[in-house]
This record gives sequence, structure tokens and C-alpha cells, in this order.
Amino acid sequence: MQQLAEAGDKAAVMRLLYQSYSENLHKAISLAMGNPKADDKYFDLTQQFKANTSHFAAFKAQQATEAIMQADSPEQIKALLNTYNRYQAAEYQVTLMRATSGRQFLKFTADAARNKILPNIKWLPSVSKNRREEHKHFYNKVFAKTDPFWSRNQPGNLWGCKCSWVETSEPTEQQKGSPLPPDTQSSSGLESNPAFTGELFTDRAGYIAGAGKAEREQAEAFLKPLQQHFDQYLNLAKQPEYRNDYLNFDWKNGGMMAVSNERIKQGQFNKQEEKKFDKESNMCKVLFENGFSVEYLKEIEKRYDIIANGNPADLKKTASANHIVHYAKKAIRKQGAELVVFEFENESKQIHVEIQELIKLNIHGLYYFSSDKSKIYEF
Repeated sequence: MQQLAEAGDKAAVMRLLYQSYSENLHKAISLAMGNPKADDKYFDLTQQFKANTSHFAAFKAQQATEAIMQADSPEQIKALLNTYNRYQAAEYQVTLMRATSGRQFLKFTADAARNKILPNIKWLPSVSKNRREEHKHFYNKVFAKTDPFWSRNQPGNLWGCKCSWVETSEPTEQQKGSPLPPDTQSSSGLESNPAFTGELFTDRAGYIAGAGKAEREQAEAFLKPLQQHFDQYLNLAKQPEYRNDYLNFDWKNGGMMAVSNERIKQGQFNKQEEKKFDKESNMCKVLFENGFSVEYLKEIEKRYDIIANGNPADLKKTASANHIVHYAKKAIRKQGAELVVFEFENESKQIHVEIQELIKLNIHGLYYFSSDKSKIYEF
């Protein structure tokens, strides 16, 4: 990290910081929400939480990057990273708390039959050793699940809050004729009920609210391609033609991968087809892990294999430079592909000669070498 900052590679520093921050917050979300599939009632809320915390992480990474790039020494950089990491510990805890509260509230309210038996929610006292004054007047108070009180007040709307709540059939404060407690002002950035808004951090959070126009544009430009792939993922997740266990999105690198049910079945037909499916699906995973959006399609004779970042593309793995141009021409001119994706098992001078020939022919694509699948090259 220090070497990147010293080299002035601002984009690389921001990406590494973003990946670290977003991955950490998503671990908290997974701990609270699990890994729900598209037909699970918690799926949509989980995805909203991940998108929201990625937005938060991008603005934090942008701010931290600016500070690091202005540092005068490796010691200053280390001190800055340590400071932002301390903040990260608190942000992880509030993410876990608010995601848990969001899941609980959805569970409390989603079932109409359950709501008839347990129509209310009771605020339970904090389990913290040092209980904060701001929430004490809510302890053991009961409100209807439908009461607007819960849109303004909930466990987790203060930094470090360790309160909780539980469903109950006990009478509400209104039913008992008890005086109603005043609302507590939420910490900046923690306003609203996450189950209603899908937000664990609002735009009043410091990193976002304090960003100037240039900083905001930089963070939003960084997030744009990730958001585009994420929107595609959400759309495909609802379509039965794609298998949930072969459907992935990674906010860390922005990659999306979906595999057609029919393609999976075709890959199980015999040993030869199984081997072909394994080869091609592994190539799809390499693209996915490098931040590409990939749809692996049902196999149709004389048609391309995948859609990569919105472009029809064909896959080819080869051990030598033989027939590279021939294969690429076939993929483009006869199979309807716009791109060709090559995996070369070994690097050689002749491969680079053939790639240059494709460029002259105005044939475009991607390639990588089996020895280092973390680097994708364009031609």
C-alpha cells in the first residue's frame, strides 16, 4: 500500500482501500443476513444492504486515498491507515447491528398470521455495561409493529448501541395510557429503519456528507461499472433460466457471473461435454474474478458461448499459437461473436505475433495466460 502511494498510483490505492473496506462490511452483513437465494424473503434486503455499504466504502476509500496521497512519509501513511482501520472496527459493528435489526424487523412484520398473535414490539434494554442515556427512556416500552415510532427509532441508530427488541402480545404504551417517550436523535448517517429504506448508512454519514463536488464525482464514477453489473445480477437472479448456485456477484471486484440451466444440463450429457463445460466455466470464472460481467449461455450450434460485459463472445483455450487467427475469424464471421476470449496455456513470441495479426484484421477480444489468471489483456 505504501509503495503504491509513493508511486502516485491514486486509482490503485483507492481500489485496494475500497476492496478492503467493502469486503469487511459485507462480512458483517453476511453474518447478520446469511446468504439468501433469490426466492428468499431476505434476498432483496440483503442486496440493498450490500449496495449501500459499498457506496459508503467508496466514499471512505476516496477520502482515505486523498489523505494518503498528501502524506509526506511512509510513517504518515501508516498512521493514516491505522486511523481509518480503527474507524472500520466501529463501522463493522454498526453494520452488524443495523443489518441484524433490519432482518429482525422484516421477520417481525412479514407474516400476517404471526402479526395477529404477536402484533407489537418491545424495546429491550442494552446489554452494554455502560448504558447510554439516549435510549434508556425506551427500555421495556411497547409499540405496535405498524406504529410510525419504529421508522424513527430502532436499536442500532446510535454508534455503539447494544439494545435489542422482541415481538410481544403485551399492550402498547397507548393502550396502557402511558406517556409516550420522546424520539431520540439518531447519529448522523444512521437515521431511518434499515428494513424500510435498505440503508445501513445514509448520505448524512461523514464520508458522504463531507465530500465536495470533485470527490463525489470521483467516488460515483468508481462505483458506476460495479452498479451496472449489480443491476444485471439482480435482473438475472429473478429469472428461472439461471441457476442460483451458479449466479454470483462480487462487490469487491464488480464481477458478475450467471450460468444457464440448460448449459449445465448440456455439460452433464457425457464425459466429453463435461470436460468442455468445466473448461469453459473455468474461463468464465477467470473473467468474473477480474471484474467482468459474464453470462454463460445455452450451447447452440454455430453460436458464441457467452456475453461478456454486454458483448457476445466466444471462448477458446489453446496450448499453442496454431490456428489463433483461423479460430478468431470463425468466431466473429460465422458464430456471431463480437469478441474472442483466449486462454493460452503457455506464453510464446508467436502468440503475440498472432495477436498483432488479429488487431490488423480489426478483430477484438481478451486473452490471458494460465500461469497468471489475474491479468486480462485486451486486443
